[in-house]
Amino acid sequence: MAQRTGPPRRDAMQRLLHRFYEPLQLLWMLNPARGQCCPAPAAGEQSSDFLGRWRRFLDALSWLCDFEHGGKTVSSVAVQALPSGNRFWLCCGHEAALQHLTWMLSLLEDEELSLPSQQVRAISTVAVTTISHSGDKVKRYARELSRYIAKVAVPSDVELSTETREMLRALDQLASLSDAEELCLEAVAFAHFDSLNGVAEASIRLDGPSDWSLVKHFVVRLRSWHQKAAIAVRFAGSFRSLLQDHTISWLPLPPSRDMPPSDAKTNLMSALKRMLKADEKERVSDLCQAMEDLRSFNFDQVFQESYSSGRLSLAVHSEVFLLEHFHEEGLFFVQNDRYIGCSKPSCYCCSLYMRYHPGNFVLRPSHGTAWVTWSPPLLSNCDAQEIRQRNLFVMNRVIEHLRRDVVNEIEHRFARRRRQPDSTSGGYTAPS
Repeated sequence: MAQRTGPPRRDAMQRLLHRFYEPLQLLWMLNPARGQCCPAPAAGEQSSDFLGRWRRFLDALSWLCDFEHGGKTVSSVAVQALPSGNRFWLCCGHEAALQHLTWMLSLLEDEELSLPSQQVRAISTVAVTTISHSGDKVKRYARELSRYIAKVAVPSDVELSTETREMLRALDQLASLSDAEELCLEAVAFAHFDSLNGVAEASIRLDGPSDWSLVKHFVVRLRSWHQKAAIAVRFAGSFRSLLQDHTISWLPLPPSRDMPPSDAKTNLMSALKRMLKADEKERVSDLCQAMEDLRSFNFDQVFQESYSSGRLSLAVHSEVFLLEHFHEEGLFFVQNDRYIGCSKPSCYCCSLYMRYHPGNFVLRPSHGTAWVTWSPPLLSNCDAQEIRQRNLFVMNRVIEHLRRDVVNEIEHRFARRRRQPDSTSGGYTAPS
């Protein structure tokens, strides 16, 4: 394989971006699913009962502000501690979420929620109102549920038990409901959920979610509006003082960016050479050959096309953008708990960014998928020397980790894993 060289990349920022996106692109081509979902720190032994509930509360508020399927409306919430009343910061790309969060927090602050009957009414109000903003999302989940029900219902060598056949009929009936509010409420009341959970557990696969796991996953997603509303309402009922005299601020996400332009160095052999240490350069040819043996397509061609196609638009993810805002402004967290709530578990790149950030933030649960369109959060604000240095400090460590993962994938020739659901539903159970 001929190795093209070209003039040095003299612009420091462009050089950094190439050093990041070259291994990220290779990881995406090799195996973007980086492993099972990480458990939420809130449920771990390190967390007090209050901190666990607080983090789930922030994640629930974020989820209730995320109205669409996919990544475009992902929302993050963190709370600044102030003597005059806590300030809730919402980071997302859609201002409609700000109006909804304002309404929710006002309801949670004003309503009397000490009695169970009062909480039930508030949960229903929050869930139904949020569902009314999320009609397309509900329909998408219902379609996906129907698709996976059809897959598990296909005749196979294994004969289904009477209980499983009854459960499938109930699932068909559930997925056929056209009214979004009724569908979500019936998902909460689904009588066969324990049986569904058992079948999903029995069908666990090492390479990713089974069809039964995904049936359960989408049932749980349809239940999520009521579940997240319950988390928010019950927390507010127990810790009402944290909401008193609160204020809300919106942090809009920066605009998307383009992939760094390709040049004469944008080829597989050149990129692999830059990923290795000075005394390991002779391994480049072996790694290139190993990559060609792994997959049925031309790695070098696909790698170069990804840079020159112009189809990739890079986006900053809300949790790391909000993280940097708190760090840069020196904002204090409630209970000094440096946790950023988000409507989805964090991706591979966000997790690495939090892990290597000097701000000592709490690591979030992660679905582990490496998105090639991920953008470092500080690119739009690197004028100040201190910010440039922090960006360089964090990204250099992220790049080192990323390069190790790429080389490890090539050397061990791992089978390509199926991507796991990137939701907070908990509906997919990964193998232990």
